[in-house]
Amino acid sequence: IMPFITEELWHSLAERGEDETIMYQPSPVAGPVDEKVINDFEYARETVVAVRGIRQQKNIPPKEALGLKVKGGEFPAGISPLVEKLSNVASVEQVASFDGFGAGVSAMVRTVELFIPLSGMVDSKPTSITSADSSPESVKNSRTSPSWRMPRRKSWLSSARKRLTASPRSKVWKMRLKH
Repeated sequence: IMPFITEELWHSLAERGEDETIMYQPSPVAGPVDEKVINDFEYARETVVAVRGIRQQKNIPPKEALGLKVKGGEFPAGISPLVEKLSNVASVEQVASFDGFGAGVSAMVRTVELFIPLSGMVDSKPTSITSADSSPESVKNSRTSPSWRMPRRKSWLSSARKRLTASPRSKVWKMRLKH
């Protein structure tokens, strides 16, 4: 099916004769390459990799939009839409300083420093693993409470043995348990 569709499209692009076909046409030859476009795209790729690395490091889901601040160097303005789309960044903003943005994470891409403000996204308060009542007596009681201990193996085996021997096939199970 695909060759027929390609042939039809080729015929609709320009006026062609009935005996002409795309099958006998020469392949296109590459023209000159714009090195600035290639370099800018590589810059965008490195920036996206850095932002995704920060997301992974800080456990920020990809669907959550971030803000990206850029300082120093020459960040190509033309790649901002590409970076925004591929790394789910709400906006790319060129700034002179990162002061006033609060807590965040920074990364370097070539000569440009990237900064992602994390205020409100990551819990920066230290969490306590102790309970409200951390007196030695309460800690001792919590460790010796029945919910803390592992079930005893002997009692589990004895109850399992009782359940197995109470079944209709108890004679077979009794014989197996003895061995």
